[in-house]
Amino acid sequence: STDTDHRLPVIDRRSLADRWIESRLSATVGEATRLFDAYQFGEAGRQAYEFLWGDFADWYIEAAKGQLAAGGPAAA
Repeated sequence: STDTDHRLPVIDRRSLADRWIESRLSATVGEATRLFDAYQFGEAGRQAYEFLWGDFADWYIEAAKGQLAAGGPAAA
């Protein structure tokens, strides 16, 4: 008897912008955690601020608007 895997492959429906913001979030959380552990609360807050206003608001939201208008991955 042969063991055949009949499961369908997982398809990543996230857009490039989705994957990018997830990677930026992960990096920001890692850096903020390191800073909190070092009691550098102000710098940790600055990291969160830069992520929210720089990466998320300035870049990701603008990219998502185009995806939503086009019915792309962000529209799902």
